[in-house]
Amino acid sequence: MSNDDKRTFPRSDMQCPVLYRHDENKPWKVGKMQNLSATGMCFITADNPQSEKKIYIHVKPGSQKTIPEIIASGDIIRIESINDEYVLACNLTTVSRG
Repeated sequence: MSNDDKRTFPRSDMQCPVLYRHDENKPWKVGKMQNLSATGMCFITADNPQSEKKIYIHVKPGSQKTIPEIIASGDIIRIESINDEYVLACNLTTVSRG
């Protein structure tokens, strides 16, 4: 059985822009959401978060009506470097509709 089969909340592939920042007082940066579940999100960014652990996220899907606007915060649990980009896997601890 794969890890995906063991998930309580399976991930759904969804691509759209996502705004994120590591400090509520800093400007938003833009990433590309890859997938989403009830408790997590994975997205790609050109910014290396290095030692950052906390993250604030705002999904603003625009005309994509199948993806809801989401405001969330959580923790970065994994960072993978692929070419000149970084894949961030996040555990969302608070989630609300925008």
